[in-house]
Amino acid sequence: MIIIQIHYPIHTEIINIMRYKLTTQEILEIKPIKLTQKDVSKYFKLLYKELDVINYITFKKLRTNRGYYIVTATPTSIYIELDPREVLLPTLIHELSHSAFPNMNEIEILTLEASLINRFTILQYKQLLKKATSKIKL
Repeated sequence: MIIIQIHYPIHTEIINIMRYKLTTQEILEIKPIKLTQKDVSKYFKLLYKELDVINYITFKKLRTNRGYYIVTATPTSIYIELDPREVLLPTLIHELSHSAFPNMNEIEILTLEASLINRFTILQYKQLLKKATSKIKL
């Protein structure tokens, strides 16, 4: 098993690379990008609105991933599965990024996640959590 650490300004996360099937070169590319506060606000608004598209959020113990963004064809359903044993806010941001930017690859999503995770304000986190909790399916 290959394990790396992704360093956010304050938060460090250990990620099992086997789950993402990344090459060494791709691992080296995961570095936070510099965003202005205006850019962070735009991303926040985008991800916040993306919660309107999501039908529901559910929790499930997952073996290999922190979460999944799932679109089913029949009936049409869009939902996010989160592993409650993992860090929930970064995973939610990650999965919402997949929804908002379907053409981005995993490296780009991880880079965006790493860039946003400590740039959101406390108020933005509260707003995101409040809206996300209304989508939780019991």
